Amino acid sequence: MKRLVFIMLLTVIVTLFAVANSHHVELSFIFGAPVRMRMVFLLAGVFTAGVISTISFQEWRRAHRRRRDALLVKTAQENAAMKKDLLDGVD
Repeated sequence: MKRLVFIMLLTVIVTLFAVANSHHVELSFIFGAPVRMRMVFLLAGVFTAGVISTISFQEWRRAHRRRRDALLVKTAQENAAMKKDLLDGVD
């Protein structure tokens, strides 16, 4: 029940936001003619671009961390093997 109320409230808020920002705006790029579009579509596009860039950055960081961790494990294993070889040579 709480979930349904939350979804309905969120729907009302999004609808009010869309209606309040339904006016047209002019978007000028560096080159070319200006483009007219509704503000709500511009905001949705900017939001989507932000979400995509955030997810991409998080995936890049995760991959970088995995590579670093794998290198640390490999280095630790090599160090353990060298330590064992040195200790075996002492006897």
